[in-house]
Amino acid sequence: SGHVRIYSSNLNNQTQNLSENTTAVTTYSVTDADAGDTVSWSLSGADAGLFDIDSATGVLTFKSAPDYETPLGGVNDNSNAYQITIIATDSDSNTDTTNLTVNVADVNDNDPVLNVDATSTVSAVENSTTVATYSVTDADAGDTVSYSISGNDAGLFDIDSDGVLTFKSSPDYETPGSGASSNAYSVTLTATDSASNTDTTDVTINVGDVNEAPVLNVDATSTVSADENSIIVAAYSVTDADA
Repeated sequence: SGHVRIYSSNLNNQTQNLSENTTAVTTYSVTDADAGDTVSWSLSGADAGLFDIDSATGVLTFKSAPDYETPLGGVNDNSNAYQITIIATDSDSNTDTTNLTVNVADVNDNDPVLNVDATSTVSAVENSTTVATYSVTDADAGDTVSYSISGNDAGLFDIDSDGVLTFKSSPDYETPGSGASSNAYSVTLTATDSASNTDTTDVTINVGDVNEAPVLNVDATSTVSADENSIIVAAYSVTDADA
């Protein structure tokens, strides 16, 4: 009885490179000098429990699609290099084996996550352009993120590459400038990574009143003419925008 010999659909029998989030690995076949002999497939090795191989067809797959950010390979279950041995056994228990390393590569598949909820509120004060600073976390190491704004009042704001949101011009509580003619301004802030994955938050910016100084009805320096023999000098008044 002759021995079986394993071959793979991939030219490199010892190493397979694939991207995360997919289960397909490769397909194996055999040659056997004994015409008409049947062969079954099995697995062993450190990571064999994470794979399936069809005992009839030699199709090798992950049981669950691997996640690069949560590796399960190796003796410590923390590697993206998975080690298994493929075994082909014929009807007379003759075998052939091949040791395989499956290397899982990263894919930019994770959304950036803003440091606020999907709906958020910011308190700002009139006469200041400062609003808030946003940041993100991204499970894809080294990814870059850009910020943009949209919505009813987006034209009144700027956001820079560091996530700093500001009014273009300082708001005036006494003269509301939002689209709803109120001191509640609405924008949607979007963080976009290099693979166009996004996270958004609908922001309401509430502008609060500041008690501003009253304004006299004369200049900072003024002159008054008074008549002799009279105690009357002048009458002053003020305006105050704070109701």
